[in-house]
Amino acid sequence: MSKTLLILGLGGVGCFAAHLAARLPGLHVVVGDVRGEHARQVANSLISVNFFERAAQRFPRVDAVEVDMLHPEAIVRVLETWQPDVIFNATTLLSWWHQHRLPHALARRIYYGAPEGCGLRPWAPGHGVLLTNLMRAVRATLPQARVVNVSGPDYLHEMLGKVGLAPDVGVGNVALLEPILRCIVAEKRHVPPEALDVTLVGHHCMCMQIFQEGALAPEIPFYLKIEEDKKDITHELDIDRDLWAQVPAHMPLLSDIHQQCVAASAMQVIRAMLYDTGEILHAPGPQGLPAGCPVRVDASGVTVVVPPELGRERMLQIMYEANRCEGFEATADDGTVTATPHCIAVVEEIFGMRWRYRRFGLDEMFDAYKEITNAFTNLLARYQ
Repeated sequence: MSKTLLILGLGGVGCFAAHLAARLPGLHVVVGDVRGEHARQVANSLISVNFFERAAQRFPRVDAVEVDMLHPEAIVRVLETWQPDVIFNATTLLSWWHQHRLPHALARRIYYGAPEGCGLRPWAPGHGVLLTNLMRAVRATLPQARVVNVSGPDYLHEMLGKVGLAPDVGVGNVALLEPILRCIVAEKRHVPPEALDVTLVGHHCMCMQIFQEGALAPEIPFYLKIEEDKKDITHELDIDRDLWAQVPAHMPLLSDIHQQCVAASAMQVIRAMLYDTGEILHAPGPQGLPAGCPVRVDASGVTVVVPPELGRERMLQIMYEANRCEGFEATADDGTVTATPHCIAVVEEIFGMRWRYRRFGLDEMFDAYKEITNAFTNLLARYQ
């Protein structure tokens, strides 16, 4: 195999993903970041780490590129130069953890889903500006490339999908719960984790509460089935007490551990694409859908795998109801998104503002990002 993986954005998730990718045989890794020198340093570190670890590629083929994704023409040049088979987007203009610089009680109001918080609807533009630029460049320049995205897949993919710009699939979020639930149930039932299968349909808004609080508001919908040796044992478990309450001890939200696991979930999907394995995995935002579910992944992209006992209609109902808990009304056919009344009320109360971009389209995304970022900066200044 001789394929190229382009990783864009070299923060915690992107850097760890790059190190995992460089260990794969026969893979050319290109790392890109707005900080050109940082990208070069990351590329050099991949070679040194592989040497010390005697990885499959002891001296991997790695290149670094400086790219400012606020400028679509810069993205096009990178795509034309390197012709990647798979692109992993780990860029954003507003990292999610900045909200947690606020007091915890306040952060919950502007990050958790309804009914407690406004959900991530206000922050969608900050995650979406660079992703939209990327997808426009990919469709125009390299439409055959597969795109895996970590920035807001549960809601942005549905928005972009309305105009034919959805990435193939997202990573993290609902996927992060599967190995944790396997370990929790295995310990409780004294069986190996390999004896268990997890089927989960759920949205980002459920994940944030569970990872940080070990609990989930009953209004947020999801579907969960756990099998032991192919026998459904879900009814034998107290989901709130036996499962959700145990999650934070396995993966604290505000930690490097969390970012490493997100990167590993990305590489699970990317490996399946590169090596055409056809594996069934969990992933958010497949095929322009909101929320996450089981998917089959191969070189052609992803295919949604509907749990037969759930059915597609009920699965979609869960997804769209959960997306509303995240603060999103139904997306218009042109990709315009509108905040729910509850989301609007929370945002205007917390930030003390008249929210202009409670509704925005793709071409208004940058202005919507600036509005909410300025409001957040002012709010943060009052607590620091």
